[in-house]
Amino acid sequence: MGKLEIIKDQILGQLREDFVAKKLSAQNLERGYEGVSMDELKHAHEDTPVEFDLAFSELEKSNLVDTGPMVAHKNTPGSGFFVLGVYSERKYAFLRAAGYKTAIQIGYHLQKKGHASKKVTTEEVHFYGLHTTIIEKCGELFENGSYAEAVEKSFKVVRYRLRELTGYETGSDAFGKGKLHIDGAAAEHVGADFNQGVKFLTMAIDMFRNEKAHTVEGNIYEPTRAHQYLSLSSLALSLLEKAHCG
Repeated sequence: MGKLEIIKDQILGQLREDFVAKKLSAQNLERGYEGVSMDELKHAHEDTPVEFDLAFSELEKSNLVDTGPMVAHKNTPGSGFFVLGVYSERKYAFLRAAGYKTAIQIGYHLQKKGHASKKVTTEEVHFYGLHTTIIEKCGELFENGSYAEAVEKSFKVVRYRLRELTGYETGSDAFGKGKLHIDGAAAEHVGADFNQGVKFLTMAIDMFRNEKAHTVEGNIYEPTRAHQYLSLSSLALSLLEKAHCG
């Protein structure tokens, strides 16, 4: 991946993080909104200003991002020359719909590439990171917009892993009858608290699965909420990597 491509991915990621934090809607992607200041975006790439300008220009030309606010041209009184129109003051940048979709896909493809090669550079690590098994099993569903199906499958992946480890697929049975134990607590004296936390995490996944099984779409219609549920399953799988029975 070239330097410009990395910077473009980073810009899109920062803009999407801002968009999600502000709890905006798809309408804002069409109408525009006050996004991240250009000074803040440039500051993140102050060591490579030329590359930043080139990368941002390519994003603009591809209609992935835009700038604002838009203001009317100021005409000089009595000049005899009149310009009718508006221009951007370029004080901030924001995502367009295509840019939002691309930002989501970046996370999926970077994780898929990392799983295939097992060599992901620091520059390519993306904040959308999920457990590689979740990416393998659920990534394509998520990318295609089948959010409820992706989430449901991620819950099944966790239950399958519990069954592999203990013979039981629910969190309560796995930690109870199956005597599942997770290593990795911050300290030995808080190991019980840590294991209770993992137990309740897997039980929460069981409950969410049961709740969503009673509706067609599982009450998941947009990618942000779907990714949050996938993150729960990813955390559970990561913690179960240090599991043993007895």
